[in-house]
Amino acid sequence: MSNGWLWGAIVAVVLVVVVAYASSPLLSLSRLKTALEARNPGAVKQYVDFPRLKANVKRAEHQKIDRSEKGSFLAPVKEAVSKTIADIKLDDLASPQGLIHLVCDAKPDGDIDSSVPDNAPCTLKGHLAGFGYQSLDRFHAAVQPDHGKAFNMFFVRDHGLHWQLIDLK
Repeated sequence: MSNGWLWGAIVAVVLVVVVAYASSPLLSLSRLKTALEARNPGAVKQYVDFPRLKANVKRAEHQKIDRSEKGSFLAPVKEAVSKTIADIKLDDLASPQGLIHLVCDAKPDGDIDSSVPDNAPCTLKGHLAGFGYQSLDRFHAAVQPDHGKAFNMFFVRDHGLHWQLIDLK
């Protein structure tokens, strides 16, 4: 009788650990959403690795510019100017407050409405279109906003069951 109870307890503990491990990135995603909606820069900072996010988004934007600025003798100049402008915009957005403005105050055309006060309500509407582990320490979530273009969020394990956003595509 006591052996059956012991095995049952072991199985229950293992099951709890597996469920906690498997669901931890979704919990971090939910907490990030809550922090963004609350316009809480301190809480947002806990769930985003801003230096890595900035580097990854900047690299992707530079690659887009490299592909689009081909073919004319002015291409190098246009490429340099485009990259400089992109870098300035990304520097402004790669902060907790910048991400909050990007997510909460974006107009349908993608521009940010700078007239929105910092205490304005923010409700993020949409759904997860898919998610999954890419490795034990990397997770992605595909998000489909109610209005706008779908995007992917990439998280890495920061420590234990805590995850941080490192890339958007």
